[in-house]
Amino acid sequence: MTAPDLASLLIDRRIRGFADYWIGLYRGGGIPDRRAIDPVEIPWTLPFIWICDYLQDRRDFRYRLAGEHINDAFRRNLKGRTMSEIVAPEVHANAIRRYAGVIETPALVHNIGPVYNHRGETLVGERIVFPLSSGGGRIDMIIGVTVSKLNPARAGGVHSHTGVPDTYVPLSSLA
Repeated sequence: MTAPDLASLLIDRRIRGFADYWIGLYRGGGIPDRRAIDPVEIPWTLPFIWICDYLQDRRDFRYRLAGEHINDAFRRNLKGRTMSEIVAPEVHANAIRRYAGVIETPALVHNIGPVYNHRGETLVGERIVFPLSSGGGRIDMIIGVTVSKLNPARAGGVHSHTGVPDTYVPLSSLA
């Protein structure tokens, strides 16, 4: 997939804006270091942004930061929690596969559809996830933006995240 195809996939202006921001950092020097992410430059994403450390030995992710919208979707502060602690077991394997692919390829992943089960009600939305470095260029983190809202047609329904189609874009296509 080429970068112009990515632009045609992105619907939400906050997702598009963050994608442009991250790609600008990437083109300026490779995988961005987490310290390169400047909240002042991306204020519109702050409620929707999240950062996780990759725990490769455990094949899990630990939340370093989660915006207000993300914490509300899970009804708790996610900082310090692992995906295995907060994501239902039937969803966990797919989530780990999705996000480990961002690091291992390296690539970004984008999806649209059901993204959370919010207090028993399905939230649909859009999500984009990029690789990130904690320093030295090693890819050992992910950063994502997830924007969602209640889907009235599926309110109260059961949702497993397994039907959310992922679109991976190798970073090599962004150069």
